[in-house]
Amino acid sequence: MIELKGAYSESLECIVFSPDGESLAAVGQWEGIIRWRLSESGYPSEHVSIGYYYSNPKLEYSPNGAAIIGVSGPAIRIFDCSTLKRRVISVPRRVHAWCVVDDTRIWIETDPSRACINLESGKSEWRKRRNYSFQLRPVVRQPVSGLIAGGGDRQIEFRSAETGELQKSILVPSLLGGMMSFSPDGRVVATGQNTRLHICDAELGDEITQLRTGSRYHFTGIAFHPNGAVAATTSNDRIVRIWDCSTWKEITTFTWDIGAMRSVAFAPDGLRMAAGSSEGRVMVWDVDF
Repeated sequence: MIELKGAYSESLECIVFSPDGESLAAVGQWEGIIRWRLSESGYPSEHVSIGYYYSNPKLEYSPNGAAIIGVSGPAIRIFDCSTLKRRVISVPRRVHAWCVVDDTRIWIETDPSRACINLESGKSEWRKRRNYSFQLRPVVRQPVSGLIAGGGDRQIEFRSAETGELQKSILVPSLLGGMMSFSPDGRVVATGQNTRLHICDAELGDEITQLRTGSRYHFTGIAFHPNGAVAATTSNDRIVRIWDCSTWKEITTFTWDIGAMRSVAFAPDGLRMAAGSSEGRVMVWDVDF
């Protein structure tokens, strides 16, 4: 168990491990990206603060681990992980939601269109106008199928990354304004916000169960273990809860005195976890699930 500290005291709204598990990156609501390079023992061997204002507190590594990608307003920012040099792709309108498709493409949702942007050329591979006004947020890539899933109102739409065409849609119980995460096999989707999360069948939309914080504190993050056996949630208290994905019963908790928990992630090998707090602090610890 170690604590990582960054240059900012702001809330860390998103935290991710690199695909090789050797680095950890986080982003706050108002400042920028922080990256820690972890040694074999887990202790940071490097800490880099990459500035820049981020109105969309989300980041992703490219699948090959070569780049960290973030979006702020109408700008897509790509940071080379070896040099930390930055490239910027400007788009016509503010991006409301986005996700990485693969090493060379990013899906973006603007108003009133969606597009797939080539990260090498900066050009749109296709762009389509939406026929409704609500923003599809969040947007994530469904494991296995590779379809892009976006949630708005009470439905999730699944679209082809190649064409943007709708493949299917499902109705779910919750209003999708907050979180959406898929199990590693893509068969289960967790959606919702506030004090409850809806665990649903990703094929039919049927609700399997609901997770509750058991208090007035709201859920702030969810992550599935790479083996799909457990899921972790954070909420606006100091607790990380672990849930058995076969029964959806809470099996253990971790409590860290670093502020309200805002984000959580598993390392790709499933042997470490990390949680980010409202005070800009991060806990990293070993797990065995």
